[in-house]
Amino acid sequence: MNVQFIVPVLCLFLFCSRNAPVTCCVLVDTDAALNGTWIEITESPHKTALKFYYGNFESIFGDTLQQRGIYVTNEGVLTVTITSNYGQHVLDDTSNKYSIHEDTLEWGLNYLKE
Repeated sequence: MNVQFIVPVLCLFLFCSRNAPVTCCVLVDTDAALNGTWIEITESPHKTALKFYYGNFESIFGDTLQQRGIYVTNEGVLTVTITSNYGQHVLDDTSNKYSIHEDTLEWGLNYLKE
């Protein structure tokens, strides 16, 4: 089920009278089934966790926050746009087909819902 919600974003192309950036709102579609934490299925002791929550995204490697960003879903495609990097294990902005079967997310790699 897709959920629509409004996300405040910094709109650098809009300026008020004092040339300061203003915040505007964007309507975003997300798949509510993505909400939660998804752990990479791998034999490695250091696993990547992806956290999705109504348009907000975090990538965690081991126990360390690596990135924050936003995501949208549209017709079976999950698009993540990174807004902040904090660590060395980072993803690029990514847009790929995804599917969820029971507790497994397939999005390039396989992830198990925590």
